[in-house]
Amino acid sequence: MGRAWHAVLVAYPYNRDKSQAWESFVHALKIPLEQTFVVDNHHPAAHQAMQGTNRYFEFSGYHEALLELKNRGASKVIIVNDTLFSHHYVAGWKDLISRAMSKTDDRVLGDGRTEPVYLGGRPLEILASWLFILPGPGAISAFEQGLSQSLSMFDEAIEEPEYIAYQKRYLRARWMGGYTRKIQEESDEMWIKKRCIWAEHRLSRYLQEKQMFQRLVGKRYQLVHWVDRYLAFRRRLRSSFS
Repeated sequence: MGRAWHAVLVAYPYNRDKSQAWESFVHALKIPLEQTFVVDNHHPAAHQAMQGTNRYFEFSGYHEALLELKNRGASKVIIVNDTLFSHHYVAGWKDLISRAMSKTDDRVLGDGRTEPVYLGGRPLEILASWLFILPGPGAISAFEQGLSQSLSMFDEAIEEPEYIAYQKRYLRARWMGGYTRKIQEESDEMWIKKRCIWAEHRLSRYLQEKQMFQRLVGKRYQLVHWVDRYLAFRRRLRSSFS
């Protein structure tokens, strides 16, 4: 069991299409899998999924999955959310993730970005929160601790003016950058998105400080990431005319 992986999907909701996409994804991974399971943050959950609370959206799903995995004795974990199937180049990521899972050391590995803002006087480098590869007990422990710390501050006000301005720019839908969909400024959806972005960034900064942060690199990654950017552009274009 120590050499095998546990694969987790956090979804909202988990339906037939996502079930088929998930099965295809895990079957394509060229590594030994001990077990796969799904956290469904929608209520009621699909019968084949674990009920998530959705208290902190995908992040509480990740935390609840980790608690369950600890009971199962997991030592290697891959966690994705259901934006894999709607926002990303799935065929490319299947190959890329399989290769990464066979080679990586015991740090948290993911889809790295450098954001156009400084946080605490340093450039903000992040792991996008749709994918986390945890190849050993050290990565699992660091991820769980960083997630717990980030979620303990989930509802706190954001106070750094430069960071607030960065979020506002990012969430203003544009063809060539930023978020991919229009959101009403004072809506609950906007509040949720800001909180989730902040949680993602706090988690990444924690992992950096613990030297447990590792970005995917290489020509294959660059190609897959380029296709993802093209897909994001298409979503922005559709949103601008909706």
